[in-house]
Amino acid sequence: MKKSAFFDFLNRRTDLDFSGFLNKGKEDQDYINWNDFLLPSHYGNPEQEYRAIRNESAIFDVSPIRKIRISGPGAGRLLDYTLTRPVSGSPCMRGIYVAFCNADGSLKDDSILYKFSENDYLLMPVPAFYYAFTTLGYAHQDLMQICLATSLATIVVTSLRSLSAHNKRGGVDWDVLRTWAPGIMIGALVSVAFAAQLRSSTLQWIFGGLGMCIGLYMAFGKTEWRVADDMPTGVRRAIYAPLVGFFSVLMGIGGGSLGVPTMTLHGMTIHRAVATSSGFGLLIAV
Repeated sequence: MKKSAFFDFLNRRTDLDFSGFLNKGKEDQDYINWNDFLLPSHYGNPEQEYRAIRNESAIFDVSPIRKIRISGPGAGRLLDYTLTRPVSGSPCMRGIYVAFCNADGSLKDDSILYKFSENDYLLMPVPAFYYAFTTLGYAHQDLMQICLATSLATIVVTSLRSLSAHNKRGGVDWDVLRTWAPGIMIGALVSVAFAAQLRSSTLQWIFGGLGMCIGLYMAFGKTEWRVADDMPTGVRRAIYAPLVGFFSVLMGIGGGSLGVPTMTLHGMTIHRAVATSSGFGLLIAV
């Protein structure tokens, strides 16, 4: 386990120093192991610290957060394209709150971006809700379920806006959305009941496994891959639609990550699949 640069400054325990924590060999209510760093779970009063974050300011040790350096002549343009707000015109030596989305426009994650110069940035992406709740002291046996529910709540708003924007451009296939809606909603409801019975650690394993599968498809999938030339109907639709809703809820995501591959594998163009899957996200989240 590592000692962050701020450990001695932030350690409020007078009975234990860093070596003392290592000798204990386990976490306690005051400190957690985050990415192999010993990190305070709170600084005295979690509720007061939460209110300070919302209304004033608070100290946060970011040593454990993984960091990505983006540098070069096109760094600013790349980030403007990737993130939900333009950052290339922001002042240097500033931290900027940013977010990035799934293909269907639903929230993927939020992060802090540091701009050192016009061509040099540092992005700190994390599974935001899980680590935010943990660090703020909300260590609950159902923490992963809380994170998934929070993520789905944010998708309600983003999916509405995304669906409206795509519809104005005529991109949504309303026939597919209408016929798939019952199955997706049934799958989502079953998944909610299923997730409520699982331990938080089990949900993390499921989340990681599904995430790896989606990542592998995105990395190695071919645009010419086809299962069929038309969208599934009848029995196949009755199987596929609930599965999309079921697995999407377990990951706290909108319909894009699973819906878009399903539709493109059945002959739908990528643009129309992305537009239609924004409606999937709304059905899943609600």
